[in-house]
Amino acid sequence: MYFLFSKKIVQMAAIRAAAVIAALWLQIWLVAEFGAAAYGEYVFFVTLCSLVMILSKGGLDTLALKAAALVLNSGGGEAAMRRIRLQYLRNGLVSTLATCLLLWLVYVAVSEWRTGLPVLDWRLICGASVGAVLFQILVAFARGMGRPAMADAFDAVARNGLMAAVAVVLVSAHHVNATAIVISYSLSFYLASLLLYQLTSVAAPDRAERAGPSANEHYGVKAHFGFMFAGLLSFVFFQMDTLILGAYIDPVELGAYNMACNLVRAVIFIPMILSVLIQPRIAVAFEKSDMRLIIKIATGAIGASFAAAVTCCALLWLFGEFILAWIDPVFVAAKQTMLVLAVAHIVNSILIIVGGVLSMTSKYLDVVRAQLVGGGVALVCYALLIPKYEQIGAALSMFVGLLFVLAYYVFIYRKHIPKVYGILLSKVK
Repeated sequence: MYFLFSKKIVQMAAIRAAAVIAALWLQIWLVAEFGAAAYGEYVFFVTLCSLVMILSKGGLDTLALKAAALVLNSGGGEAAMRRIRLQYLRNGLVSTLATCLLLWLVYVAVSEWRTGLPVLDWRLICGASVGAVLFQILVAFARGMGRPAMADAFDAVARNGLMAAVAVVLVSAHHVNATAIVISYSLSFYLASLLLYQLTSVAAPDRAERAGPSANEHYGVKAHFGFMFAGLLSFVFFQMDTLILGAYIDPVELGAYNMACNLVRAVIFIPMILSVLIQPRIAVAFEKSDMRLIIKIATGAIGASFAAAVTCCALLWLFGEFILAWIDPVFVAAKQTMLVLAVAHIVNSILIIVGGVLSMTSKYLDVVRAQLVGGGVALVCYALLIPKYEQIGAALSMFVGLLFVLAYYVFIYRKHIPKVYGILLSKVK
């Protein structure tokens, strides 16, 4: 498994590490400048916007990437690229506005019988969500146009930098509250979108106009709901807990929980990179029906992923309390929660690799079914445990949900496990 430690993985890890560190540093700075309570309110706002984005995009960004690539491949020039780009931006705008209206109506209906819900400014939610969806579509277009470096620079670095810049201006003007953070968050998407729109226009090939695909040719109700469903499954595991917690705990505690979630993402940092690297190799091996190579790659990646996750978990156990106290003393209360989340992500480190392997071997439906089972269990646990145990209840719910995903994989493929071990033992001999 030499490729797991190749120059490519080191470079990818360095780029992603820089982006993760920059994003984490921004979160820490927000706590220091605006306070734990304002940060907690911002966390709830961003989580709600993430839900709006999932419901609104429905794969629009993925389909936009494909459309841009098709235009480029068909010989279309800047005019064709601009036309298809505007079509997708219009679809994104309409979809996001409709989603915000629907969720607002649901919120009004629920607030009629459930008192104590957080007070929401739906104008800010709508404004931020629209900007975020348009930005993600433009990032996808940049990738489809063969400009992945430009897309990554804006998605991982520039947008956070613009948010920090706007926040600094607001702090200097003595606007130090949750609304100021939300405004910085929202404006960063619009500013980044304007810059990226101009750069993608300049980067488009200078060719004569040719007929290209229409946005409507790649966008339908079935595709929208398919992508939306996949996004919701991920949301249930890794963001729904924050949304539910917001109705039971104060903003300071919610901010502490979110910071714990930010820190434990280090546990799956290496697994995420490994999953991206092995998937093309798995696909090629599957095309050649080379089961031994698939098992060799998958087991090596699982072993490396698990080892990296356990190492990160141990480091959080040793230094987690110090890090939380350094960020803000009130966040120390989330230490136990952080450790439970870290252990949950050790399980997730295995699932990330297994899910990637199954997706590359025509078993994507099994991945969806496993996530559906685990997500359903997690939702039930959220409803039962969060009202009583709050943060710990949320962390335990995620842990149990991930265990059910793993159990589903073992149950479905239990007949193949002896064969896998047999192949591995024969390789050892």
